[in-house]
Amino acid sequence: LEEQQIQGARCMDCGVPFCQSGVIISGMVTGCPLHNLIPEWNDLVYRGKWKLAYERLHKTSPFPEFTSLLL
Repeated sequence: LEEQQIQGARCMDCGVPFCQSGVIISGMVTGCPLHNLIPEWNDLVYRGKWKLAYERLHKTSPFPEFTSLLL
């Protein structure tokens, strides 16, 4: 679980604004095409709030059991 929290913290410092927006730029999608609120989700993971992280992801994703897997 510590590795997931490290990754969540790293995401918060990446410097890409509005990464959850799923905007098409030059024919490529930036951010989450499902419009998941990745920064919010990663912050909850970083703080160890696993149930809230799942619930946050479930609001925008029909398959949170797949998209919430951390490899």
